[in-house]
Amino acid sequence: MRLISKISLFVFICLTGKFANSQTSGLAQVEDVYQSYFDSNLQEKIFVHTDRNFYLTGEIIWFKVYLVEAGSNHLLDLSKIVYVDVIDAKNQPILRAKIKMDRGVGNGSFYLSNEIATGNFRFRAYSNWMKNYSANGFFEKPLTVINIQMPPEFQNTDTNRLNEFKFFPEGGNLVQNLESKIAFLAINSQGTGIPCSGLVISNSRDTVLRFRSDENGMGYFKLKPLQGDSYESIVSFADGSQRHFNLPHIFRLGWVMNLESTINHLVRIELSTNDSNTSQDAWLIIHNGKKVIFGTSQKFQNGKIEYLVPEDQLGEGVLTATIFNSKRQPVCERVFFQAPGNKLNFKIFPDQYEYTSRKKIRINLSASDIKGISVQPEASISIFRMDSLQNLNEPDIASYLHLRSSIVSNFQDSVNENSQKELVDLTLLTRAWRRIRWDDVAQMNRPGFEFLPEYDGHIISGKVTNTKNNGPAGDIFTYISSPGANLQFYVSRSDSLGRVKFYTHEFFGPHELIVQTDPTRDTSMRVDIAIPFSEKYSDRVLPSFQLNPALSNRIMKNSISAQVQNAYISGYLRKIDQPELDTTGFYGMPDYKYNLDDYTRFTTMEEVLREYVSPINVGKPGGKFRLYVIDDPRRSLFNENPLVLLDGVPVFDMDQIMAYDPLKVRKLEVVSRRYYYGPLVNPGIASFTTYKGNLEDFHLDPRAIILDYEGLQLQREFYSPRYDLESQIKSRTPDFRDLLYWSPAIQFDSKGNASVEFFSSDQKGKYRIVIQGITENGLAGSAISTFEIK
Repeated sequence: MRLISKISLFVFICLTGKFANSQTSGLAQVEDVYQSYFDSNLQEKIFVHTDRNFYLTGEIIWFKVYLVEAGSNHLLDLSKIVYVDVIDAKNQPILRAKIKMDRGVGNGSFYLSNEIATGNFRFRAYSNWMKNYSANGFFEKPLTVINIQMPPEFQNTDTNRLNEFKFFPEGGNLVQNLESKIAFLAINSQGTGIPCSGLVISNSRDTVLRFRSDENGMGYFKLKPLQGDSYESIVSFADGSQRHFNLPHIFRLGWVMNLESTINHLVRIELSTNDSNTSQDAWLIIHNGKKVIFGTSQKFQNGKIEYLVPEDQLGEGVLTATIFNSKRQPVCERVFFQAPGNKLNFKIFPDQYEYTSRKKIRINLSASDIKGISVQPEASISIFRMDSLQNLNEPDIASYLHLRSSIVSNFQDSVNENSQKELVDLTLLTRAWRRIRWDDVAQMNRPGFEFLPEYDGHIISGKVTNTKNNGPAGDIFTYISSPGANLQFYVSRSDSLGRVKFYTHEFFGPHELIVQTDPTRDTSMRVDIAIPFSEKYSDRVLPSFQLNPALSNRIMKNSISAQVQNAYISGYLRKIDQPELDTTGFYGMPDYKYNLDDYTRFTTMEEVLREYVSPINVGKPGGKFRLYVIDDPRRSLFNENPLVLLDGVPVFDMDQIMAYDPLKVRKLEVVSRRYYYGPLVNPGIASFTTYKGNLEDFHLDPRAIILDYEGLQLQREFYSPRYDLESQIKSRTPDFRDLLYWSPAIQFDSKGNASVEFFSSDQKGKYRIVIQGITENGLAGSAISTFEIK
């Protein structure tokens, strides 16, 4: 209901105008517009912890999903479904799943079959609501998969060749006679920064300055453009090439911005203008994408304004500082980073640091904030063997939520919240992306909200088309059914654009969906079901696959281990946790229930209904069967056919159900009252269930669509063998596990303590313990430790 209220507020603001005769000051008006936009555009953010980053086919990817509110990082219980897909370098999906979320967390797994080719893949996650916004906001990370039977395709890996070079004036503008800080970035086709050096020359061919990047291809210089001059740069790269680039446009009049932190824990923002007639106010707004944190205004004095903002008033994470002129026009903008003052501290205590094969291992854990106060976070833990194949340089949950989620860069970039301040600042100047654009705020542009939040269950979307004119068909009742033990039946009424939405509940596992309209009324309708996974892609570049030939032996050994594991414990690896589902029909308890085996078995459905199904009367006016259900509350007959279901599939022609063999029907349930279900008003319900639950020998209308559709992912159980008995320890069954333990849900007690127990394998080597987690109020953190099996 809160979301509906927010959307209603959004519509109200759009209709009443963005500055509707407010009596408040200009600064307050801008703040109000920002805050109204934030309140109307709830933003989600996702982090996923995977058990590892490098896999062989035959192994399983285990993962835990954390969903938070983007501005505060608080766990968010809005979207109940998160979409996870693994896509290749050509943006083709190889694995997809819908993950059930509960109070902001969920978990799942993917089995890597031998049909998957060797390469780097993009693992990403997003909610239905997030699909309304840029794909840059989706969670993404790279994974490597090796299939020794399918070598990778050749890929160009020239990492020194320039693909793009850009300048980024601080604040956005270059203005004559005003000094500006200008950041620059050079990247290759992999999106990786490449070192470069260069010089800036004026139109008179004088060398104005020289510059050099860092190893990440980033750097900056300061330039005061002179009146009448234009500038270009000559840039040299490691491959010996040299390129010319023009600097950005230089404005004759304008404002420039400079932001820096002082040693006194202040953020200093300086504005300069070359307009001698400017005495207007300049308004500063600082926000975090959820709320306006700071706002103030000043007048120019001698072409200068200096704002000093205490850091402790700004909160944490990536912030945006925007400068407005007195006409409420944004003139300068800058993103910057404030390191969090508090964080989640995990401590890891193995009971030993060295073990032998098949020994019990106990890992004690504790969780607290920076002051040592115990907390009970949501947390996941992975314990795996370290080798030269695993990429261990993975950003942790805190760095991702606070910083990296705002950066569009190559996955190999290692900047995090603990990096040097200058590196973080340069990265934000050159690679940051903005969730909020002032144009959208000022115009109250909403992204369309085509995709609704799935706050209860998965929404199946589709479109109804009139095949006579190929146009959208509105006001058409459309039905989806899935026969089986967990019967599913949903109905939707198409809007003016032909769109239908089916709000599912407990929709787990694979389904055979039957999609149809009423063929007795809608003879020319076609229904198309939409793919629920996003087909938008981020600007991040997936690095090409590269493998050192020296690692071939290690890969072969690991592959043999994986094959052995699959040969001996494949049954355990396939074990699925079946959810407890309510098998009651959508209508709840029926008013009448008939187990047909309790009665005389007749050979026609007409005899069954006439002889002992008292709430249904059978008629045959005009030679066509009709069924009339008694309306119990009013003690009268409905004069229309009830909703008739056979194994959950609606039957619209009563002659069909009357011709069906009753000896194949196990039970009949009757609702003898008017029943409202979504947009459908039913004059009673007659629900027939067969013994097999699969519409045995029933002939569907040829216009009905039958398709396979995956519901929410069923959870696979993580298998960890035990060696409590001497016979188990001496067993000749090999244990070649590299992943010793995975848990997506570590249970911490009220004192912030937890522990996990498992057994070592036969694989000797050094093992890495990685725990990631977050508290309900957004305190995030991680920890790493190691032990060895000898």
